[in-house]
Amino acid sequence: MVIRPPRNPYPSDLPENGSTRQFGGKDFTKSVFTINNEKGEKLSCLFYQPKERSGEKMPVVVYMHGNAGCKLEAEELAPFLLPQGINLFAFDFSGCGQSEGEWVTLGWKERKDLEAVLNYLNSLGTVSKIGLWGRSMGAATSIMYTAENQDKVHASVLDSGFASFIDIANHLASNQFGIPPEFVQFLMAGVSQQIAQLTGGLNIIADLNPVKYAPRCKVPALFVHGSDDDFVEMTHSEKNFEAYGGGSKDAMYCSGGHNDARPRETIEQMVGFMKKHLTA
Repeated sequence: MVIRPPRNPYPSDLPENGSTRQFGGKDFTKSVFTINNEKGEKLSCLFYQPKERSGEKMPVVVYMHGNAGCKLEAEELAPFLLPQGINLFAFDFSGCGQSEGEWVTLGWKERKDLEAVLNYLNSLGTVSKIGLWGRSMGAATSIMYTAENQDKVHASVLDSGFASFIDIANHLASNQFGIPPEFVQFLMAGVSQQIAQLTGGLNIIADLNPVKYAPRCKVPALFVHGSDDDFVEMTHSEKNFEAYGGGSKDAMYCSGGHNDARPRETIEQMVGFMKKHLTA
């Protein structure tokens, strides 16, 4: 359940690679391709860019999906981001969607996937500033990556990210099964050993703690959380926000649960945040 969630199924009627869509009166081309991560696993990517561009460097938002999600989550952002002069890149984490890989680690190894994406974008010579937009697992990945790569990120939108994995385990065990926290700790110790063997060293108790990375993050950040989220409670974003090291940080809350689509006005505010920090 932790490291091998079901892969998000893809519809059979997806637009072909190189298809063109219009947003804000301009044509944008959607490219679908793969890049390799550090382990040589193929990561399935999509990239929206203007069909015609003058050659100037442009900012890009890199969207990162949640656990059991995929890069298609980013499609709902295209009508909002692209007309603002911000290109959109999304990818399936290794072990998710159409990417290779056996395991998901909720942000730990996913940092290396993100690093491969940013290295690719910077190699193009057409990208100016990069913003990270993470949902759930993607938000945790963003925090843990940014803590060690301040110079590669210019802004972050962190939607429903968790502060620590053990807090989620305690909450779910208590609310759904009535298991006391001390017994959860006992169970997690055994589970952690098994997961470490399968994933090459991940300690789910010690390593999956974005809140411990947050103080080292200095880039502007906007924290977002659904008020009806009963999976990753709002207190997780509150803890991450409080610990976050950057002076330019803000938080907003909206209606909806953990996996619900965000209201239009919320998306517009999130995009406005990105525009402020990526196009200035």
